[in-house]
Amino acid sequence: MKNVKNIKWNASYDVLVLGFGGAGGTAARFAADNNAHVLLVDVAPYGHEGGNTRYSAQHVAMAHDREKIGKYFDQLAEPYSYSKEDHGCLSRRFCKYARIL
Repeated sequence: MKNVKNIKWNASYDVLVLGFGGAGGTAARFAADNNAHVLLVDVAPYGHEGGNTRYSAQHVAMAHDREKIGKYFDQLAEPYSYSKEDHGCLSRRFCKYARIL
């Protein structure tokens, strides 16, 4: 782990993101993509970053095509089964989030 005692932290940032899991990484990326000066901070030791997302297969999902995301989740869930109602709900939400972001 890098010794952070000698780092100068006096800077100006538009966005401060705490945690480099799926949500934090995504927030930092979209803020930077929109020209924000971003500071992303994580307390995990080097090589163990990722928060809860690290333990959920490091998966952040969104989609623009409900059919394609449906096929992807069918393959991901195999050999398990799930209801078509759950499948429809997931695919609608993933596509909705992609439009929002």
